[in-house]
Amino acid sequence: MPKIKTKDLSKKLKTILPIHLLDLLRDIGELADKKKVAVYIVGGFVRDMLIGISNFDIDLVIEGDAIAFSKDLKEKLNAKLKISPRFKTAKLLLNNGLSIDLAMARTEFYAYPAALPIVESSSLVKDLSRRDFTINTLALSLNKKTFGILIDSFEASRDLKQKRIKILHDLSFMDDPTRILRAVRFEQRFNFRIDKYTQNLILAAIDKKILKKAEKFRMTNELILLLNEPNPLKVIRRMNTFDELDFIHPNIKFNKSLSKKIKAVAEIIKCYKKYCQDLSVKIWMVYLMAIIDDLNIHDLKEIFAVFNFNKKDKDILLEIKQTGGNVLEALHFIPVRKISELAELLKGRAVEECLFLINKSKKTGIKKMFIEYLVKYVNVKLDN
Repeated sequence: MPKIKTKDLSKKLKTILPIHLLDLLRDIGELADKKKVAVYIVGGFVRDMLIGISNFDIDLVIEGDAIAFSKDLKEKLNAKLKISPRFKTAKLLLNNGLSIDLAMARTEFYAYPAALPIVESSSLVKDLSRRDFTINTLALSLNKKTFGILIDSFEASRDLKQKRIKILHDLSFMDDPTRILRAVRFEQRFNFRIDKYTQNLILAAIDKKILKKAEKFRMTNELILLLNEPNPLKVIRRMNTFDELDFIHPNIKFNKSLSKKIKAVAEIIKCYKKYCQDLSVKIWMVYLMAIIDDLNIHDLKEIFAVFNFNKKDKDILLEIKQTGGNVLEALHFIPVRKISELAELLKGRAVEECLFLINKSKKTGIKKMFIEYLVKYVNVKLDN
């Protein structure tokens, strides 16, 4: 058993959390006392709080029946509830926009490398021991008598201070290969470093082609999270040092050209957000378009075999390959200031396509025209 360290953070919670969130956590603890279960907030919320980052993603671990507790909490908070019986987890959607993920304290067994886990009930410490990295093993008690007590079973506080990404056990990457992407993502997001031992385990797992065995939905989710990072270029560059981006496709080469494309995408997305704040865009997809720009349709279909993109996203990515060149050529011949012609050309295309194509075009003044197009047409109605 690991040595458990505790620290009272109840006063810290009062000073850094919004009052509505603090009240919510107290309400959860109050219900847990009533139902005679122990409840803890775990993971990213606690990690980010300790390094001074706001993170209101609430992940709860229940020492007891998490499904039953989620139903009781649903009634108390008047929330919507979604249950996943297989993994004994639940998700609450609150009226104020917050969400709460609940899980039974559990252990996980993997029948073979990269398999989905078999779940069994367990204690908090055993639950934390199955997680990916030490920095994600911190827990805060929410029950009244121990409210705000930090539980550190794996020297996570020390690794946070030393800015270190450290794996919990030797087979972690074999159990879940997507943790390789997660290690790189956390390292670059927080400006931490993957410790040498963990790095060696990553290299050993990649050498065994373990990413090829990962579940499609897990790979897809991690790729999207990676490309949604504030600075995807840093993550892509670092991932390239491990497997040369083979995890996406072996024909992708990280070089100055690709780096330039990714930087350009960041600029066009910044521009889009400035003028179209109320419209959503799949940022990850625009970056992916840049990354796969030099691939052909056959390569793209091989990517579809690895990642579980939905049909609409696949259609958009295919359309870029099939007709993107024609649109780029047409963009070149649109007269300057003819915003209506630009609107007609882009009509019916996904906003992600528009961003990528405008960004790729070498026509002088096209980005300025695009800004006017966003203001005049897109903010009125996005026709896709």
